[in-house]
Amino acid sequence: RDLDSSLVGSEMCIRDRTGIEMMKTTTEKFGHYKREILTPSLIQFGPPRTGSTLLWNTLRTVQPNQSVIKCHTLNRFQKSSFCRSRIVASIRNPLDSISSSIQRYEKTPTLKVIDEQLEKFEKNGVWDLLEMRSKSRVLILRYEDFFNNWGNYSVFSLSWMRFSSQ
Repeated sequence: RDLDSSLVGSEMCIRDRTGIEMMKTTTEKFGHYKREILTPSLIQFGPPRTGSTLLWNTLRTVQPNQSVIKCHTLNRFQKSSFCRSRIVASIRNPLDSISSSIQRYEKTPTLKVIDEQLEKFEKNGVWDLLEMRSKSRVLILRYEDFFNNWGNYSVFSLSWMRFSSQ
């Protein structure tokens, strides 16, 4: 349990989308954690700048006895019906995500910069999100509903109670 899930999650989800190389790497590096890494209880995922880190930290706090990984893309196994991990996905208005990313890198929003950020956004989970949106094991939370609005914690807690009891 002392394993840094963020490192594992990033390696799992980004290094190789087929999952084959990921399984080899994971087994070699983390042997005894193999089951939890390959089939975590929860996967938090969403495109960059959609509140994914905030949700990941919240889930680790709310579910301290479950393994929670965070990633921006899902591999083929995680999207398949063989994977039993529940997925909590974060979404945000794409224009807001892209403009937030431009601000984070302190860039001037030229056409070239916007195209680069749009490409980055597209490569990091937006298509996975669209593919997974109707699956019963996926809970989708909108950034606009939870960020700076924890007073309206009921959005998260009611959704989570329904989802976690499945």
